[in-house]
Amino acid sequence: MLAETPPVQNNHIDTYPMVDGISAQLVPLRTENMTFPQTVFSFGVYNENVLSSTSDAYTTSGYGYSLGMQHHIRGMWSGGIDIRWSDWLANNTSQDSNTSPLSIYSKIEGTPRLNFLLGNDLGNMFRPYFTGGIGYTIFFDERSLFAARAKTAFGQISATYGVGIRVTFPKSIALKFSYERWRGIQTADYQAQIIRLELVFGDVDNI
Repeated sequence: MLAETPPVQNNHIDTYPMVDGISAQLVPLRTENMTFPQTVFSFGVYNENVLSSTSDAYTTSGYGYSLGMQHHIRGMWSGGIDIRWSDWLANNTSQDSNTSPLSIYSKIEGTPRLNFLLGNDLGNMFRPYFTGGIGYTIFFDERSLFAARAKTAFGQISATYGVGIRVTFPKSIALKFSYERWRGIQTADYQAQIIRLELVFGDVDNI
């Protein structure tokens, strides 16, 4: 009689990295960009229209450019910086030269989820947002960084606010469409509205 072969025991246990100090053997760590976790970067182009008394002295070339960075804070909230550069062309009746406002904003953004209306898949792909921030705008004549013009003591403290929608695609890429307005705080002489398209890349799934 042949001896029975004892059963082979597999002592290997699949484990995942530690999560909050607990061995997560049954809960895999969610996918995120480990280089800049919960952080995204953006490049945008926008159409700008000057408003109020600003339009009496200036028109715009129609386009501007922006760079941005955002980091997830908590829940639906994220914060970051936004840098914008555009051209304002002096009207024929204006005594001012062409100028290029450079704005740097510290912004906060709220992105509520609509999964209860759209379901998980569409709710994660399409997300509306609202945003606002405070910053500083410096005016440069004739597109020269060496020709900063004094407007209310060299620059203008300004505020920006708006709404938009973000569309997330695979491979850590998203598009953002937004409508925003900005205005000077020290004086209301400088106001404009922008319609912007941004390409967002980074850890878009976790922000």
